[in-house]
Amino acid sequence: MAKVEEVDGKKVLVLSEHEYSRAGLDASKELEIEKAGQGTWVLKQRKEEEREEAEKKIAEKISRQSLSERVEGRFEKGLDEEEKKALAKMVESGEVIKFKLNPSYKKAVYKMREEVDGRSGARAGSGNYTGAAAGLEKQGYMQVKNELLVKKICGEIKEDIEEGRVIGIRGFDSHFNIIKAEVYEKYRNAMEKLLEEGGELRMEDISLFLGIDTGLARCVLEFLKEEGLVIEKKKDLFQLVP
Repeated sequence: MAKVEEVDGKKVLVLSEHEYSRAGLDASKELEIEKAGQGTWVLKQRKEEEREEAEKKIAEKISRQSLSERVEGRFEKGLDEEEKKALAKMVESGEVIKFKLNPSYKKAVYKMREEVDGRSGARAGSGNYTGAAAGLEKQGYMQVKNELLVKKICGEIKEDIEEGRVIGIRGFDSHFNIIKAEVYEKYRNAMEKLLEEGGELRMEDISLFLGIDTGLARCVLEFLKEEGLVIEKKKDLFQLVP
């Protein structure tokens, strides 16, 4: 006889070997249970293509929506029942992460695992830079303090600088921040939205949330400061200009 048991804090429907064999169930497939009437329930096997389609929609919505729209509790309101189940499954598997910038925040923001891991990376590159400018090919940006080295780099990539493919600025810490324009454009809007949602944020939190290293975060922030969009209230603490 089938019965419900609690295993590791979850309710599990347990079937006898005879019931399982008679039903012809496939243990590798997911099942759904629906109430068909008083005292009657129906087990349905989910089609693989339905599950994959729902998960695909979740991934698209997370990548497309703003941070405020992805807040836990608010995000679910825009999902149908199938998508809600897919979201729960993706969270359980770790494909979707409930991310909090700060443990004190009451609600998390949904992010895809690759966003948190930084696998989307900052690597850009069509410049094929070598020599002193090799760091631009590897990372998409460079921070340099030695002025002679800066001049050497600028000489090597003079054409890209003149045509706006690479931009540079000197920060208040005396470091020259050099970055590919495409890398800057990739992160500037995301950083503005993040500061809009989070208010005052430390550079460490910004880099963690965007999945980039602190050097790249500092580099982008220096340009945002130059544009008059961001202020550094105190060392490594940033907010949008009111």
